[in-house]
Amino acid sequence: MKENNKEFKTYYRNEKSITNIMEYDGYAPDGIKNIQGETIIEIKSYTTKSSVAWLAHKEKFFNRLLNDNLDIKNILLIITLELQEQYKDKMEKKLNKLIDNINVKIYLWDINDI
Repeated sequence: MKENNKEFKTYYRNEKSITNIMEYDGYAPDGIKNIQGETIIEIKSYTTKSSVAWLAHKEKFFNRLLNDNLDIKNILLIITLELQEQYKDKMEKKLNKLIDNINVKIYLWDINDI
């Protein structure tokens, strides 16, 4: 983050939350790398691609993120696996369709994007 001159907070807790206090693995108010705008970062330690596919069924998880009284523009999921670009693109589309929110975009990074 220092090379991008962008603020980055680890283990971020939204004190303005009205539903419950959630803690995020990271929060970048100005974005991260080429992602612009308020970004929540969640790191998922998975051992198989089927675990990544499981995310596409976690609508409740994403709704909690979207309803936490933050004006986020992005959700960045960092997966601890190496994924083929085609698979990442496919999963990003599924995840963005899941939340169906034109104001928020989900990005999926693997270990090669860090």
